[in-house]
Amino acid sequence: MIIDFDVASHILAEANQNNLTLVITEILRSHRRGYHLVVMPRATATWILDNIILSGIDQATLRKLRSEYAQTAELRSTALIRLRVLPQHMGGPTLSGKVIEFGLTDLISSNVCEKAVIVVEDTGSDGQFYENLFKGIIAKIGNVQIGLEMSNGGGENTSRVFKEKISDRRLVVMIADSDKSAPSFDIPAKISKAKLMAEQAVWPLTEVICLPCREVENLVPLHLVEKLRCSQGRGVEISSLHRIQTAEDKAGIPVHHQLWMYYDLKRGAPEDRSEWLETKLRMGGHASYQGFGNQMMTQFVADEAIKKEFRQYVKKDHWWNTFGIIFERALWMVVAANRQFA
Repeated sequence: MIIDFDVASHILAEANQNNLTLVITEILRSHRRGYHLVVMPRATATWILDNIILSGIDQATLRKLRSEYAQTAELRSTALIRLRVLPQHMGGPTLSGKVIEFGLTDLISSNVCEKAVIVVEDTGSDGQFYENLFKGIIAKIGNVQIGLEMSNGGGENTSRVFKEKISDRRLVVMIADSDKSAPSFDIPAKISKAKLMAEQAVWPLTEVICLPCREVENLVPLHLVEKLRCSQGRGVEISSLHRIQTAEDKAGIPVHHQLWMYYDLKRGAPEDRSEWLETKLRMGGHASYQGFGNQMMTQFVADEAIKKEFRQYVKKDHWWNTFGIIFERALWMVVAANRQFA
């Protein structure tokens, strides 16, 4: 996340110098390690260099921030969310529009300067998938990196892990499947439960994302799914799915009402099908819709060529307008500087 440290000299001089030194040391460390991205005006950096006793490595980081300010300053105006350190701020972290205001003691008593945590629902492969996804869409922001760590909730435990990270005072994003089998299905209770947790904890450094599609697998386009090993020998089903997509596009059916958003890619179509699903499948002609099995995501994250192709694909307007927008705020929460010296 962008840590905005734009503080006038007289306010710096009036602040508790011990707390100020601790905070400056922490944010410089997080910037240097590629956890977050600190933006600091030249005047602020110069005052700190002249008045605060810092290690040689912290001084070097400050000088680098000062020289880079012309390039990083504009990120503050485009960021959907950023953290601003205000030494005089009291009363705990406060969300004000697109800015989360932190006092010195707020930052000292938290773990905000550690990496952002992304809590996902299932196995390690889901975490690897989302890390690859963020590496692709970060280009929407500019020449920055991502700083994050993955935490796997595992089904019903996802909300518990999310709550634990909030209690640890971490910057945390939860990404959950919608589990929807059709566009008419409601948002699952786990989403409202997680949002309530964050609200009750009065912790604004959270984001809860509910996928607009059924599951994480549905984020992968069909032309990449058919390149996976699990698609071998499934040519009839793949051809039918292509025919359905073509028919839906020709009919002008909005993306959020198309089959691919809600098709169970792991298990295929059940015997007891809804009228909505049956209507969609008829567009593809006769086929055995069996899905591609539970190893689909494992195979995806193990294939470097497909991962690279996916990172390029998610930059396209079609994918971004369908899925990317829901990740945009979270994307700003994982923005980080290039990792520098230790």
